[in-house]
Amino acid sequence: MKASREIELERAKRAALIKKYNKGCVVIDTIQNGLVISMIGFGAASLGTILTAVGIPIALAMDVGAIAAGILTIANSRIGKYLKTKMNKHEKIRNLAETKLYNISDHISKAIEDGDYI
Repeated sequence: MKASREIELERAKRAALIKKYNKGCVVIDTIQNGLVISMIGFGAASLGTILTAVGIPIALAMDVGAIAAGILTIANSRIGKYLKTKMNKHEKIRNLAETKLYNISDHISKAIEDGDYI
């Protein structure tokens, strides 16, 4: 039953990795939302300050902030896709390990029922 213990350990390891990557995805999504809100805020603030003659330099700084937030949003999106891909990979491996574990249990149960002891 060494194989079933190894599969159980693999399943537990994959579950821990899935949990870790899920936390990363939640953090990335939260950062993404913050960046989008900051882009909207910078854009609205620059529009308001550009209407005054004194506010043109401030509006330009706000626009630069909005552009920077946009670039960070793109990078953040790519990181999120990477983490989700890794999480999905570990979910598939965990599901495979669970399936193998159930198959081993079924074969052992059938062997015991038939009287064919391993």
